[in-house]
Amino acid sequence: MKYKFTISIFSIFAVIILLLYVTEFHGGLSDSHSVWGEFGSFFGGVLSPIVSVLAFIGLLYSMDQTKAQFKQQSEENSFYSLLNFHHSKTNQTVYKDSVGFDAFKALSEQFDISYNDFCFSIARRKIQEDPSELPSFGYDFLSRIIKERSPLIEGTGRDLVIYYFGLSENKNELFKGLFDASIIDDEKSRIEAIGDTLIRQMKPDERVKIIGDIYNNFYHDYGHILGHYFRNLYYTLQLADASDKNDSYANILRAQLSRYELNLLFYNALSKYGSTKFNTLLVKYNILNGLYNWDVCYKPEPDDLKKDLALLN
Repeated sequence: MKYKFTISIFSIFAVIILLLYVTEFHGGLSDSHSVWGEFGSFFGGVLSPIVSVLAFIGLLYSMDQTKAQFKQQSEENSFYSLLNFHHSKTNQTVYKDSVGFDAFKALSEQFDISYNDFCFSIARRKIQEDPSELPSFGYDFLSRIIKERSPLIEGTGRDLVIYYFGLSENKNELFKGLFDASIIDDEKSRIEAIGDTLIRQMKPDERVKIIGDIYNNFYHDYGHILGHYFRNLYYTLQLADASDKNDSYANILRAQLSRYELNLLFYNALSKYGSTKFNTLLVKYNILNGLYNWDVCYKPEPDDLKKDLALLN
């Protein structure tokens, strides 16, 4: 743009000089050698330097264009090399008997197990320490269990649950009286559902902190599989951001990510293993736009997921 502006200025200047000459020395074509000689001297003395300057500017412009094309080609080669490396990392990811995209699905499901374990713990703590604020289905379930295992205790629903867990200071023993070490899967899943509901009812900042903490522990066991994958993803996105075709490259990168990769990327961004710079790029290029809410461990409603994603800023 600066070269075009400079060329335009000099061109206009040259035209003005010619117009001044024609205006001052108007008339038809001369048949005198001396007149043509004077015009040649004028042209060579005044316009030739301008033409030379324009030619030099054109040369600089051509060099800049060549340099820009070389830079663009270099950036393109670097980006696609990292993208190919990303594909290689994805295809080589192994978890148990799963490989590639299936490994990310299996890891996502493994995280769900960690989440459910935490839901059980938070529900148990809530039931023992503050049974006055449980979801309604929790009271129906717990009061039924209390009636089955302590039939002499009277009452129903919420009042019965509160009464039962007020019978002793040893809340842990009261819980064990209902659910021993051999708790059946159905009862365990119902307690997990209580914890899941408690988490989904939290404020967004409280909820994402819990998910981040769960992932911190998850990463301790599976970081050797995921760590290098996310680092390469960050480097690729960082290179895309620094290029002149940043939006185009970011869109290409985003299109390569499977739903389960996005899922784990979301958890990673909420944890201490994410970074402000990485999260900023994720938000800037809307990388998590394809995150499917039912893939997320706590199954948020779309509006709740938007609120949680907004905390990455």
